Amino acid sequence: MSNANVYVYRVSLPGAVHEMVVPNSEDDGYSVYIAEDLDDDQARSAYRHAMKHITGQHFELAEACRAEYIAHSS
Repeated sequence: MSNANVYVYRVSLPGAVHEMVVPNSEDDGYSVYIAEDLDDDQARSAYRHAMKHITGQHFELAEACRAEYIAHSS
């Protein structure tokens, strides 16, 4: 993750969603979407939360678990 590109956008998100992280297939980076209705402190907190998922490699773990599930359920 150390060299991953992270793009941050302030957008309208539904309901109580404060942030959303999407892996980018074209550059192995991530897009972080932060709710535009958050104040600056809340937005920083949402960004830190998103970065914990990225730096914790939670997306890679989820894909590994999914691959194991598929391999063992066939």
